[in-house]
Amino acid sequence: MIFLLTRLILVPLAYVAALVAAGAVAVGIAFLRAYGPVADDPVALGATSWILVGDFLIFCGFVGYAAFIPSVIAIVAAEIFSIRSALYFCGVALFCGFVASRLADEEALRSLPSEPAIAGAAALAGGFTYWLLCGRSSGIRIRPEPQRS
Repeated sequence: MIFLLTRLILVPLAYVAALVAAGAVAVGIAFLRAYGPVADDPVALGATSWILVGDFLIFCGFVGYAAFIPSVIAIVAAEIFSIRSALYFCGVALFCGFVASRLADEEALRSLPSEPAIAGAAALAGGFTYWLLCGRSSGIRIRPEPQRS
């Protein structure tokens, strides 16, 4: 019973942490791209930083919404079949990132990076973060009975 309650709390927290990691990678790359032209102007650098914070919140919200159903299916499958592979979670994250990018309205999300390499890097960061926090222990652990001598 405690295992089930732990999973019900840990899985959503790990999902949110994965979204934050993916958003941090995508917005970090956008910041590195924008830093060169505004590096000498502190006002422009501050404004760019605040814009990127807004982009981070939009990115996390959009990806969390668009990738929710495929992520739930993959997480439930991992829990049922005790899949603990980092490759599985990173591959699922790439698939969910692809689904989210296909659902994206390009005009509404114009300021976010939309290149496949950046989306893939963000998805891999999210999948790896989920694996670190929750994926390594997915599934029901069956403890072997102690041997009696």
